[in-house]
Amino acid sequence: MKKRVESEHFLWVEARAGAKKDIVVKKKPDYWQISVRAPAARGEANRAILAILHRHFPQHTIKLIHGAHRQKKLFLIKR
Repeated sequence: MKKRVESEHFLWVEARAGAKKDIVVKKKPDYWQISVRAPAARGEANRAILAILHRHFPQHTIKLIHGAHRQKKLFLIKR
């Protein structure tokens, strides 16, 4: 039986809402700049960023833990 190893790490994201297209720039391993087309209103940009992160980290649990209403956000990514 294979034992699943749990790991977690933090990812800082500089968010830019209302961009012309969705873009991910990995500035450092733990600091990304993500531009999304979605507006910042009503958390739409946060949901768009989460969707992008889920594509980069499939089968991981991703949680926004700081910066829901700020440009700089901190996500917890857990396997």
